[in-house]
Amino acid sequence: MFWRVLTRTVRRVATRQELWNGNRETLRSALQPDGSVRWFFRTHWQRRRDTPAQAAAHPHLTLIRLRSPAQAAAWLRAQGSLAD
Repeated sequence: MFWRVLTRTVRRVATRQELWNGNRETLRSALQPDGSVRWFFRTHWQRRRDTPAQAAAHPHLTLIRLRSPAQAAAWLRAQGSLAD
């Protein structure tokens, strides 16, 4: 997961990709307390630990864990949705 955040951030910084309303991510903004890289380190492990308990509180929901883009694409294909 971290590598996906990092590569997406680096790509956006290098290409100056517009995110919304003309905003562009910079290395400085990515490393700010509310930036994508710091957000990952601040929230990922807590969310990873808390999500199963939150899901268990809602037994009528089905939790599907997809660990890669390939798994997500395969699941969407099996559901008859567009993927790719």
